[in-house]
Amino acid sequence: MKKWLAALAFVPTIASAEFLTGNDLYQKLTSSNVGDKMYALGYVVGIYDVNVHITICPKVENVITAGQVQDIVLQYLTINPGQRHRNAEILARDALRQVWPCANRNSRNPV
Repeated sequence: MKKWLAALAFVPTIASAEFLTGNDLYQKLTSSNVGDKMYALGYVVGIYDVNVHITICPKVENVITAGQVQDIVLQYLTINPGQRHRNAEILARDALRQVWPCANRNSRNPV
């Protein structure tokens, strides 16, 4: 995971603070534009990193790849098109939480 983050540091991007919807994230994940795909990968990996061991609790963290995290979020957005109008961060966190729930946390009560 850390190797992917290091690689992303060398991808030229425009700094911006924006709120994405699930539609925005889905478009970037499925885009043929490499910049969009890298942006989306960095976005979902960031959400994973911020939430790991808080609302996302994988059993074997050291074998999870950035591509796996991306695939989980993309699958969730593909299966739930009626939810894509919602905030992308919440949708990505929900997708990852479904796969790796924290046993000691109530899934209805996020941190």
